[in-house]
Amino acid sequence: LGATLKSLPSAPDMMYFLLGRALYTDGLSAIFVFGGIYGTAIFGWQVVERGLFGIILTLIGVFGALGGGFLDDRIGAKRVIIGSLVFLMIGCIGILSVSATHILFATPYAAKVAGAPPFSSTGEMVFLGFAMLVAAVAAPNQASSRSLLARLAPPDKITQYFGLFAFSGKVTAFLAPFMVATVTAVSGSQRVGMAAILLFLAVGLVLMLPVKERRRSE
Repeated sequence: LGATLKSLPSAPDMMYFLLGRALYTDGLSAIFVFGGIYGTAIFGWQVVERGLFGIILTLIGVFGALGGGFLDDRIGAKRVIIGSLVFLMIGCIGILSVSATHILFATPYAAKVAGAPPFSSTGEMVFLGFAMLVAAVAAPNQASSRSLLARLAPPDKITQYFGLFAFSGKVTAFLAPFMVATVTAVSGSQRVGMAAILLFLAVGLVLMLPVKERRRSE
């Protein structure tokens, strides 16, 4: 592990990729962890709504993964990752734009009628729509990250880098939840705390930009 870490500066594409991937994966995980919590706090979801929410996002993720594999083959893993990060940030901002009384930050909507079916209010539908966008691009982001690593790593060191890939995803896993909790505690706002996730996605995106992906022929 030490030798692999010391060799990273001589492989800048791999170094930027691993750093960026650690951050944006942490941000993505935080969206899934806190997204349901945020929705529950806003709409008062019970077990049925939370269960349906998870099932819907899982099904959307399946179709997203299929489409992401097709795009990975056609346009390359780096472009899929960057595109997915842009849509993840849009989805995250969209989720945060929904409150108990407003959508898109400023547009009011009627409160949910007691006894109404799940996701029947305008706020819930908008929230679910942005959450589905996040689910659709999450699987391509993760799959193309592995695909890109396989293209960046030298064949004789591929197991070392896949090990470092897994390790880097675990060692930073506390950062986004810690940041969300800290900002929420300081600001007194769950929405402001959730907004900290955008920082992880944005920095991960910036770190991905200088990465050079080899073509298949190389």
